[in-house]
Amino acid sequence: MELFHALKLRAEIFILEQQDIYTDPDELDLIAWHLLGYSDSGQLMAYGRVIPPHDTQINLKLGRIVVDQAFRGLQLGQQLLIEMLAWIKGREYQPLTITIEAQFYLKDFYQKFGFNAVGERYFMGAIPHIVMQRGPIL
Repeated sequence: MELFHALKLRAEIFILEQQDIYTDPDELDLIAWHLLGYSDSGQLMAYGRVIPPHDTQINLKLGRIVVDQAFRGLQLGQQLLIEMLAWIKGREYQPLTITIEAQFYLKDFYQKFGFNAVGERYFMGAIPHIVMQRGPIL
């Protein structure tokens, strides 16, 4: 049931709302830790995943961070990111760098959490992105 809710929310926001066509789900879902935030009524409000180091990827990676339209403005994105970083801190992933391919308009949001831009703005589909990194959580 949780998998269905997560994939449905991702499709509603990334594919339908933002009109960004890409393959979802992907193989990274199989190795990722998934954080789901539900309302008291059982509706999925926010979602994100943490992808551990694998293959040639040596850093942790955050991705698919999303808040349902009906719950925006409630600082759920901040709460979600705080929970994701706390989860990382409690694992054996120290002292690894954390990477995110952020939508460019969220650059300032991620900077508040210690992420810094790495490189230049680029387009993923029609949406401007930027790679951001944060040093180890100590």
